[in-house]
Amino acid sequence: MYQLKAKPEDFKVKENLDLKLKDKGKFLYFTLKKTKWTTLKAIDEIARKLKVHPKVFSTAGMKDKYGIATQYVSGFNLKLNDLKNINIKDIELTPLGYSDDRIKLGQLTSNTFEIVVRRLEKPLAKIQYFPNYYDDQRFGEVRPNTHLVGKKLLERDFEGAMKTYLCQPFETETRDYIEFRNNLEKNWGKFSGLEVPEGMFFERKVLSQLSKEKNWTKAFMVLPRQLLTLFVQAYQSKLFNDCLNIYIGENYSSYVEADYVLGKLAFPLDIKDPDLKIPIIGRDLRPCSRETDSIIKDIMKKELIKPSDFKSKLSFINSKSILRPAFAKLKNIEISNLEKDELSKNRFKQKVKFKIKKGSYATIAIKAMFALSKSRD
Repeated sequence: MYQLKAKPEDFKVKENLDLKLKDKGKFLYFTLKKTKWTTLKAIDEIARKLKVHPKVFSTAGMKDKYGIATQYVSGFNLKLNDLKNINIKDIELTPLGYSDDRIKLGQLTSNTFEIVVRRLEKPLAKIQYFPNYYDDQRFGEVRPNTHLVGKKLLERDFEGAMKTYLCQPFETETRDYIEFRNNLEKNWGKFSGLEVPEGMFFERKVLSQLSKEKNWTKAFMVLPRQLLTLFVQAYQSKLFNDCLNIYIGENYSSYVEADYVLGKLAFPLDIKDPDLKIPIIGRDLRPCSRETDSIIKDIMKKELIKPSDFKSKLSFINSKSILRPAFAKLKNIEISNLEKDELSKNRFKQKVKFKIKKGSYATIAIKAMFALSKSRD
């Protein structure tokens, strides 16, 4: 199996955003270049240093902690000089200018990637299109349960959603995390005086709120908006993956499979309908095409859900339906020749550069390249 992110510099991503900057404005724009920080934790640390609320900041996208990511951030009522004295390990802030509008989630146009793929035995396949699946990051690479929390929220089982979020450890977690989650589950309801492991930043916030008032909805509300909305969106993403996976299995005679945290995904050898779009199940789901409508109907029946479940006065549950491209296109792709992998004996590495539209996953593109290269033996 190939290897990604062996070193931070092996995985570089930069957001592309059309900026209209001014000399003055309500919002300060700056770039956040980070390593070993998730976007949410980086923003929280910057807010702590500036002694402001994290909600002062907004971003166009979410980036995980693995690799080197450069993204755009807006900060309300901040000045250029506010960032000069901030010193945080593995974080670099560069002021850009001002605007009267905050950066909105999804505002970026595309992402540019530079990725080193290691432990290869043969060259990666060069592709133009790939299935537009959501990858492991959407569900949690170490603890893939965000979609499970989302399903509980849709069922209006708020305590069950909270228990899923805080308890139920995964083998991929560290020993102290596993012990803490198991003990919390055994003593569920006792939220005061807990010794929360270092690194459980958001869990600590939630537990602090629960120790004051055992109100599940209020406890969820202390989480950052981007994380809070991710739960139901992750469940929607899982359903989209299921639909696209089934569609490929039913409509393509030749495909290969690759693993991801929730199972296996199908990758066609040749893509015949690159313009296909599939609706993400939401409150205003509408008929789209005969093939995908039938699949979606079966999925909803199996999952015991309906579009109205996504309609709520609670903004983090209220989710609409959108049409998502079934296949994504790579632009400006460059693939280097095979080189010896200095980290793996008798294996090779390749550097891959490309640009993809927002919402598509570079790691899925690499999965496709690797899976298709194996199929061409």
